[in-house]
Amino acid sequence: SVADQESETKPGASFVFLPGTIQASEYGTKVHELFESTPWIDALGPNELEDTLASNIDEADEVEISAMQEVLKNLNTDPVSSIFRKSSFPLNPIAWLEKRFELIDEGKWISGTFDRVVVQQDEKQRATTADVYDFKTNKVSSQEEVDEACAHYAPQLAIYRLALSRLLGIPEQEVRSHLVFTRLAKVVEVEQPF
Repeated sequence: SVADQESETKPGASFVFLPGTIQASEYGTKVHELFESTPWIDALGPNELEDTLASNIDEADEVEISAMQEVLKNLNTDPVSSIFRKSSFPLNPIAWLEKRFELIDEGKWISGTFDRVVVQQDEKQRATTADVYDFKTNKVSSQEEVDEACAHYAPQLAIYRLALSRLLGIPEQEVRSHLVFTRLAKVVEVEQPF
């Protein structure tokens, strides 16, 4: 029957609520929370960084422990660690963490959440450039998978660029977008055509 064919091709509630799916979602959420707890790491020593992260997890929860280990690896590895260092940004940087936004573009309501944005400012504290970083906990392991993920997320990043341009009053060309693949501790700039 048509209903049987549809049930074979569409994931149902049993798929959506598989324990592994829930665990992956919890893992991704915890990774984001831990990155949010560390706006800048320049002044933190290695033990202070680990202590900061540990204070934000349940040490009896294996998923949270694993998420903390992944974030710690990223924060101790370039190029990811550089996006958490003020010294990497020459023009008076400020960080936005898990910042929600809403705007209307061409009659369409757009809303979302930036994982991390670094805004650089001139001497009068006006935005000059911005970098948006979107954390991905995907299980990518090859360059081919990274390239596929970049192509998949390019439309999302284009919306982020537009939103930041509008919110900051800077040209869209002054907004760079990046994916941070946490399992690989890799930052990839996703360029957009103008």
